[in-house]
Amino acid sequence: MARRNRSPEENERRAKICDLLQASNISSMDDIQNLFKKPIAECIY
Repeated sequence: MARRNRSPEENERRAKICDLLQASNISSMDDIQNLFKKPIAECIY
């Protein structure tokens, strides 16, 4: 399967996500879930 080229916008979005994860000391999927659990709960309720 060939890798598709990413648009500049997608590259920028991916870079921002990487910066967020590094700033939040994310090292596992559990950390990611804990990071977003409260904001998502606030949006739902």
